[in-house]
Amino acid sequence: MLIREMYEKECRAVLERASLGRLDCSLNDQPYVVSVYLAYEADYIYFFSTVGQKIEWMRANPKVCVETDEIRGENEWLRVVALGRKNYLFAGSDTGGERAAAIYSLVGTAKLNDLDPEAYLREVLSRIADHPINRIEELLPWNLAADRPAELTHSA
Repeated sequence: MLIREMYEKECRAVLERASLGRLDCSLNDQPYVVSVYLAYEADYIYFFSTVGQKIEWMRANPKVCVETDEIRGENEWLRVVALGRKNYLFAGSDTGGERAAAIYSLVGTAKLNDLDPEAYLREVLSRIADHPINRIEELLPWNLAADRPAELTHSA
């Protein structure tokens, strides 16, 4: 087994291909590791997952770590560990950051469903005002992709 540090270019390439990873944070010496969907773009890692303690823990201790693996074979396994700080508060407040995180989640989910995020958001914003709240799930990326695939995909 060969263990070596990866070049920055290799790390970026692995992050660009990754869609799953782990978010690691801690509070009062208690570790918290959770699986997350992730997207890497323009030197930022965006993650989204289910509701849990991670946001509260990151507010208390913003030092976080995101890990992702790329297993190419029995003897070729790449792991990227990105250290940083939770950063969603750039929006000016906790509420603004949470709203930004919701938009990043929609963008990331659109990408995971092979949709052009801009086209997806344009479609949702054009329909949401008149859309019944009890059918809001129809506007989720995977449902819109099934209804109108050609108009929303990257190739459209």
